[in-house]
Amino acid sequence: MESFGTELKETPYPLIAALGSRELQNKVLPLVRGINEEFVPKLHFASLPRDHRFPVKKELREKHGTFPNQTQRDFDNYRVQGILKARWLKKHHELLPAVVLLFDEFDPRWSPQDWQQRETLLREEVEKFKRMISGRDCRVVLILMQQVDDAGIAPMNTTEERLSNFRRRLDTDTKGLVLLRSRDIVRGSAMLLKLESSIRNMALEYYKSQSKRVKRYKKALAKTPGNQAMHARLSFKIAHYCEFRRYTTKVLQHYEASYRAITALPLNEDESIDGIAYTQVMTMAEFVSFKLCYHLIFSSNNIKSAVDQLHRHMSIYARTIIVANRAHEHYEWVSRQYHVFAQLLAEATSIRGSLTAKFAMFRRKAAAKLGLTASNVSTASPTENITSERDFVVVPSIYIGGDPVVSEANSASKDSSKSALVKYRHAVERTVSHAKRSISLLEHALQHLKLFVANRNGSRNRMKSRLLVHLGTERLVSGEYDRSRAELQKAKTTFAAENCWAQTAQILKQLLICTFRQGDLAAYLDYSLQLLSPVVEEFVSLKERSRIQETFVTAWRNPLALGVPFTESSTLKNGYVIACDRSRQVFALTAQFDRACACVKENVLLEIRLTSHLPLPIVMTKIELIFNDERYRSVIYHQTEKSSDFPTFADEKLFASLEFTFKAEKTLHIPLHILDNRQLLSIQEVRLYFGKDQKLSGNDDFEDEALPENEFLILSLLVERATIEPRKTPQPYLMNGRVPAMGNGSASPSFLRRKSMFSLDESPHLGYFDTIESFQENGSVYLRGSSLIVQQPRAKATLIMLSNEPLLTGDYHEIAFKVSANEDTLTNVKCQVACDPVPVSDSPIDAFFFTFQMGELTPVLLSKNLQPREMISLPDKDPESEEIVRLIVRSTRANPVALVVSVAYTTKAGVAETNGVFFIVMLSSIELKQSSQLAS
Repeated sequence: MESFGTELKETPYPLIAALGSRELQNKVLPLVRGINEEFVPKLHFASLPRDHRFPVKKELREKHGTFPNQTQRDFDNYRVQGILKARWLKKHHELLPAVVLLFDEFDPRWSPQDWQQRETLLREEVEKFKRMISGRDCRVVLILMQQVDDAGIAPMNTTEERLSNFRRRLDTDTKGLVLLRSRDIVRGSAMLLKLESSIRNMALEYYKSQSKRVKRYKKALAKTPGNQAMHARLSFKIAHYCEFRRYTTKVLQHYEASYRAITALPLNEDESIDGIAYTQVMTMAEFVSFKLCYHLIFSSNNIKSAVDQLHRHMSIYARTIIVANRAHEHYEWVSRQYHVFAQLLAEATSIRGSLTAKFAMFRRKAAAKLGLTASNVSTASPTENITSERDFVVVPSIYIGGDPVVSEANSASKDSSKSALVKYRHAVERTVSHAKRSISLLEHALQHLKLFVANRNGSRNRMKSRLLVHLGTERLVSGEYDRSRAELQKAKTTFAAENCWAQTAQILKQLLICTFRQGDLAAYLDYSLQLLSPVVEEFVSLKERSRIQETFVTAWRNPLALGVPFTESSTLKNGYVIACDRSRQVFALTAQFDRACACVKENVLLEIRLTSHLPLPIVMTKIELIFNDERYRSVIYHQTEKSSDFPTFADEKLFASLEFTFKAEKTLHIPLHILDNRQLLSIQEVRLYFGKDQKLSGNDDFEDEALPENEFLILSLLVERATIEPRKTPQPYLMNGRVPAMGNGSASPSFLRRKSMFSLDESPHLGYFDTIESFQENGSVYLRGSSLIVQQPRAKATLIMLSNEPLLTGDYHEIAFKVSANEDTLTNVKCQVACDPVPVSDSPIDAFFFTFQMGELTPVLLSKNLQPREMISLPDKDPESEEIVRLIVRSTRANPVALVVSVAYTTKAGVAETNGVFFIVMLSSIELKQSSQLAS
């Protein structure tokens, strides 16, 4: 309401003009004001000098004579140039009184000659004031103050006689001529109570007669078709006269009639051509709507109707932009409507709003398009001529909302012109601090929101975040970059957590501008990647994304090329790392081993799938794979000619094409050799190295030594992996001893129509892993993914004893064993034999193992432990092949002997395996009993 005049935003009080000696006024008026405080309406007493002159009423064309014999006003052929004159409210609030009080002295000791002279002067002065305010129904009251007591000085009837004769000559009554004696000028005296009541009633009668007079005009106007402007004017005047009288019902009735008449007026662009311009219509609509809302809130206590009036007002005029290059003025007008209404509600309720600041920001944006903001003026070239308000001569319009008459002060021709008016409007708009106004309004809105949340114990995080976005944007415009960045970041966190990506994209754009103006290169690169992320791709156009990627590359390679905010100190060094998490996922990564588990010394393939979400092609210098074991660290370098999925190996380095295009998936198969001492191998991170001299898309090859470590921008992609746990097969209900109840849940008809989940073959998750290698011997299932289970090798070859004949003491016996390769490829096959208990000595007489050489049985050479010293070499075997091993034994003692035969071999992958058979041999004169056990 700061832009409104006092006469509009304040409650009107009947104006009482007091003329005469200030000393006499100061004795009476404070006491009368004190009495009036207890009554409604309050009276406004204005102390004026005795020679004050009131405005004279203009003569009107009447159908039946001139004033005061008027009966009906003539509206035929009357051209309305405006709705309401600009000074009409001020005239009735401050210049035109309802009652005129003329103070003078009275002395009962005056002689008849002195009294006659005094009477003549007073009568002439009263008549002069009556002529001055003739036609306005204004009453003139002459107040004579007697400062001495007339007891014993003059008879009582003499004073009454003089006053009676004086009233007759003035053609007035006891209310028009009042005598106040010294004993009456005290607080609470009956004379002063009577005087205050008389003045108040006369003032109310004055405004009642004025409203009746205007109603006669309106009644006559009803016979004339059209002329809505006059209907609006007369209804506004009647309502305002009723407002002086505090007649709320009539006030709302006539203001409503005025508003309806105003909304029926056309919105013309130029008043010089079309009559009443749209600025007059919208300004008067603003005034009348304010009066309606004010009285609905404070006089009728009807907030709902006031809100409905605001909605009606905005539905008519909020989107009405008549002149495109004056859109900033329109948004200022809309913002003011909400601001004024919020101020009214702030005094009556705890409900507040932020629409005020919203349209204030619209005003700033519209002014910025025309170059009328402070930032545009500061960046203007020195040769550009920018005018100010002092370069114009302005004559205000006589009507509310009318265009002023403007001419250029330095122009040779002093005539007004439309171009001068446009220049003047632009000059006035340049002096407005748009952002600071919006910031002030938004801060008030945040304060009101805190009170609103506190009163209702509710959370309004999203509403607060919206206000923070607007506040941060306005602070960005005003140059408060640190506070703007903090508020925008706080709002972005809230919206991103709620997956509101449209709002997040808009905030990121503002943050990008903020960090650019701050010269913060690290934050600028970070927010650029967030805007290039696929989560906000829908809300950022392809053209914008392409431009952001180009500036991202330029900022990394040469920040000075972006402009003044960036300096040499802005350059990032030491291999700056940016984590490409969910909000910066410019590359989609999938890593998967070709199997779920592998044995030591086996070779496996790691499949890496990378998809770029950057709109333009980009070439990486190298890719580094980080595992949970540093021994597996792998680096792939860029080489243009390599288009295969399998990197080539040259000079102990892996090479592949590392050029990525928009949403094209690149697959790399990385060979790995499984090492020992680790039970679980998992890939944890993939690092993409973008060099400073690297191009967006090029054909150059780069070696690792071409650029040092600190010349790379590293994009770190963490590998998401699930915990490797056995996945159990779902069991049917009946197997668990449960029968589902009828009704909702699993026993509902919709559940029964589902595909059976009791069979493993029908399980929906089978398609996600290898059905051959994933099933383990214990029936559990392992998922094939970014982790690999490292297992020790298990022998698949078998050793079986073929001989089952009894063995007698002292006899020689040949025992045969069969070695089956099965699925293994056997190399370096060695056979080791031993017995328990060992022979008594190494003498040939006590020997247990023999070999057949040159047709003779020869004891096997023994070691110090009395066991065979040499191993038996066997030929290499292919899968699914067999070999027979024969041993000749002799026992000289009739006691049990344990025979241990073990076979050691190397698989094709180079893994050492052992396989053996343990025999319990019972030696007696009758038979040899045996049992076998697999030893590994």
